[in-house]
Amino acid sequence: METNKNLTHPKYRSDIDGLRAIAVLSVVIYHAFPNFLKGGFIGVDIFFVISGFLISTIIFENLNNSSFSFATFYSRRIRRIFPALITVLITAVIFGYYVLFSDEFKQLGRHIIGGATFSSNFTLLKESGYFDTASEFKPLLHLWSLGIEEQFYIIFPLVCYFLYKYNVRLLLFIIPLTIISYYLNIKGIKTDITKTFYYPHTRFWELLFGSLLAYFTINKCQFINSIGNFLDTIIFSNKENSNSNNNNSKHRLLNLLSILGFLLLVYGLIRINSALKFPGKWALVPVIGSVLIILSGKESIINKFILSNKILVWFGKISFPLYLWHWVLLAYARIIYGDIPPQSWRISLVIAAIILSYLTYKFIESPLRFGGNNKKKVIFLCLMMIIIGGFGWSVKKQKIASINHQKNIIAERIVPGFSKQCDSKWWEGNYCNFGNLKSNNNILIFGDSHAHHITEQLDILLGNKYSITTFTAPSCYVDKLVEYPPQKHCILLNEKFNKFIVTKPNPDIVIIGQRWFGTDYNHELNYHQLVLDKIDFIHKNFSPKHIFILGSTPKVNFECEKQKIRKIPFSFIVKKNQNCFDEISINEQLKFMEQTQSMQSKNIHFIYPYNFICDAQKKCSIIDDKTGNFIYADYDHFSLFGSKFVVDEIKKIIESN
Repeated sequence: METNKNLTHPKYRSDIDGLRAIAVLSVVIYHAFPNFLKGGFIGVDIFFVISGFLISTIIFENLNNSSFSFATFYSRRIRRIFPALITVLITAVIFGYYVLFSDEFKQLGRHIIGGATFSSNFTLLKESGYFDTASEFKPLLHLWSLGIEEQFYIIFPLVCYFLYKYNVRLLLFIIPLTIISYYLNIKGIKTDITKTFYYPHTRFWELLFGSLLAYFTINKCQFINSIGNFLDTIIFSNKENSNSNNNNSKHRLLNLLSILGFLLLVYGLIRINSALKFPGKWALVPVIGSVLIILSGKESIINKFILSNKILVWFGKISFPLYLWHWVLLAYARIIYGDIPPQSWRISLVIAAIILSYLTYKFIESPLRFGGNNKKKVIFLCLMMIIIGGFGWSVKKQKIASINHQKNIIAERIVPGFSKQCDSKWWEGNYCNFGNLKSNNNILIFGDSHAHHITEQLDILLGNKYSITTFTAPSCYVDKLVEYPPQKHCILLNEKFNKFIVTKPNPDIVIIGQRWFGTDYNHELNYHQLVLDKIDFIHKNFSPKHIFILGSTPKVNFECEKQKIRKIPFSFIVKKNQNCFDEISINEQLKFMEQTQSMQSKNIHFIYPYNFICDAQKKCSIIDDKTGNFIYADYDHFSLFGSKFVVDEIKKIIESN
């Protein structure tokens, strides 16, 4: 196929810039004021349709004209995307150097690599675990959507080129692929929402809707005229068949499509919310709405009088840098403040994001995107992206440390997990054996995540002498006396635990840990009876020398508590003396201690985490005064360092008997 350096581009449509503005402003409002526009996140789905339409239009037109060039196509993509992205990545890492703790900065390094290689969706998917940092505190979280778009830009043109080269009608490829991708989305949403949200093959159908629209538009299919005539006949009783009436029919239909598409977007922004399984079938609302608006053309009523408004068009032009900037500013504001910043902050940050976006568009994006010396610009941008990716790798490997990494300020917060010898996929209902598997001394530990968060320290401190078996899983109890709503991984672990009991095991030590919720005996919390049921269960099935009952940890606003030691250049805005612990949760722990202390015996031992983090005046802290280490890993789980307090106590009791 003959190639040409000058790709043809679709004619500029101001209404599409207006639609971009609707998309980006919806996302910005949702992130800054989520209660005001609960469905604002569907702006990303609008972007997907627009991107699919415009990119496919470029590909199809140039294939038809025998003028498609991969070099020119990707050169344009680089000059379109890299300038603003590089600017934001550099800013994010500079802020991170001054603001983030060691593990946070390390995570940012991974996200920089993901952003530079357009694989953020896969990076985030690997992190989406029970102990993962809250998404609101990830400054580059929003790059997941850019990753999916770029993965589409890499795969789709290649496939289209080779199909066209061998005279295969593209429609015969696009339609089945769209159906398959949508099917995988519907199927996946029932089993794993996170994977369905981040995987490209479950989101490509949204871009492919735009591709189908581009195909029909370029090939000037006559269905618009046909439907227009039918509309006039049925609704307007117009039986004339002149060119004038034919045009009127088409115009009426396009106006109707424009209005219907706009109403679908409004409905989606109001009706869709984060509690729904998304994308799933709900993503059809913004996708079809966007398709109808683009299909209706720039002269239709909504497109001409609303979307082509100069203000919306202006926001559309800066939509890409605005999408990149707004989340970085909001995420760092949360990190600095330790919680959702006040509304005045968020308003100021949105304004700042708009200003930065305009400056980025005017002085960085436009000069590098347009004008001459394209080859030099592409080489420069690619080198810059490689350098940034390499810098992210150095941060990830902790060859470059943030200011807050200094050992005299804070040691690294390490999230607990299984021993390295074991399968870490504990969401899948797996149990684990580790430690000295040849030992005749056995430890059995079971419960929810509040048992799990000490397992790694058990291996470190007792694994040389004991064979350790764990039945721990998030948000479920494996003894079936008390259960959360049934979940697949809990059911699987319960089945394995029941089979384990049948084998008549004889553990020397049994440890149970969970978030204790008092049951309603005589209208008050009766932890005594709840724990007694657990002990009876243990005695019924096992004959241990020692039983350890682990209490829960008081809940804390983890980010709020971290501000007391975070070294940042904006410390005057942080409330250092605020109480970050949940008062109700503290009282629950005190109640638990009060009702169970009398149950201590020679072989029944209670470990109260409250004693490690709180004093007699109910003042608690997640930081160890002596070392500066984090005791907590998140809002109510121990870090690897914090779990040592619990296991040290267990070890001391075992060795003294």
